[in-house]
Amino acid sequence: MFQLSLGSKELFHSNFLYWLWKAEPDAFWKIMEQFDIRISDKDSLEVKREWKHFDLSIVHVHKKKDTVVFDDVLAVIENKVKSVPRKDQLEEYSKTIAAIDKNGCKKILLSLIESDWGKTEGWDNYSYEKYKDIIKQILDSSIVGDTYNRSIITDYYNMIEALATFKKEWIHERFASMRYLDIFDNPSINDYKELRINDLRHKIIYSKMFAELKEKLDIESETGVGTTKEIFEKRHNLTIGYGMTNATGLIEAKVRINDKYLLGIQIQGNQYRHFIEFSSSKNVKELKPEEFQGLFGCVKNFKIRNKETCSYKNNEGEKTFQYVYRRIGEDETIEEVVNNIVDDVKFLIDRKPYLTTL
Repeated sequence: MFQLSLGSKELFHSNFLYWLWKAEPDAFWKIMEQFDIRISDKDSLEVKREWKHFDLSIVHVHKKKDTVVFDDVLAVIENKVKSVPRKDQLEEYSKTIAAIDKNGCKKILLSLIESDWGKTEGWDNYSYEKYKDIIKQILDSSIVGDTYNRSIITDYYNMIEALATFKKEWIHERFASMRYLDIFDNPSINDYKELRINDLRHKIIYSKMFAELKEKLDIESETGVGTTKEIFEKRHNLTIGYGMTNATGLIEAKVRINDKYLLGIQIQGNQYRHFIEFSSSKNVKELKPEEFQGLFGCVKNFKIRNKETCSYKNNEGEKTFQYVYRRIGEDETIEEVVNNIVDDVKFLIDRKPYLTTL
C-alpha cells in the first residue's frame, strides 16, 4: 500500500476515497458525515476526480436529454500530503468554487499540518491525525463486510497512521530547542530517504520554522494595537517565504530598500546568508564581503566567515543576486536561528532610511 502511494502521494489519497465511494459507499458517506458534509439525496450525487482541477468533488447531477449535467457542487476535498498547504492556493480554489457554488459548498483540506489559513478562507482543516481516527471508526464498526475491502482499508489506515507518527517525530513540543543541524544529521535520515519522504520532512520542518518566524515578526507588541502581519509587511516592504531547492528546505526574508535593490536573509542547509538582490543588471555592483558587513552591521551572533562573495544568475543570465554566508553553529537551536533572522530583519528595517545608495 505504501509503495503504491509513492508515485503521487496526493492523488493516491484522493483515489482511495474515490475507490471507497465505488466499493463501500456506506463507509464513504460515513467519512463525509465526519467531515460535517450534510447529505440528503445520495442518488443525485456523484464523486468526481479532478473535476474543475479539484482533487475530489461531490457534485449534484441530473439528466438533461440523456446527458448527465453537473449543476452544483456539494463539497470539495483537497489533499496536501506531499506538499504543505499555501494561502494563495486556498484563495484561488475559493474563487473557483465561488463561481460554481449555488448552495454553500463545503471545503475540506486534508493535510499533515493543520493550518490557521483554512478558517480564514472558509476551509475546514483536518489533519491526518484526525483523519486516521475517522478511518479507525469505520474499521471498528460493521459497515464494511467484504473481507478483501476491509483488508485494503486496514492497510490504508496503517499507512496514514505511520505518516502521522512520522510527523510527530519531526514536529514536537521541543521543536524550538532542537539543534538546527539535526535536520541534516538525523540518524533516521537514510530511512526517510529510502521511504522517499525526506523532502516531505524538510517541507514540514521549514514550514514550522516559517510559522514561528511570522509570529515573532508580529509588531502588535510594538504598536500596542492589533496591527496585522500583512500591514507590517506592506509598510516595510518586507517579503517572507519558504520553499525547497536542491531537495533542501529554504527560508528567506527580504526588505526592499528602493527600486534598485533589496537586502535579505536566507537560510539553506548549514548556511546562514546575507544577500543583496538587484532589480536589473544595470544596477548591479559587485560587493566585497566587508561591504556586506557594512550593510548588515554587527548583528548578534553573526560573523562573516567566507573569503569571497557568491552570486546567482537570474532567468536572463544576469548576476543580480549576491550573498555571503556563515556556517550555522553546531549547537545553534532552531529558535536561535529564527531569532537571528528576526534581529536581522528589524535591523534592516531600522537602517532602511540610511541605505538609499550603495
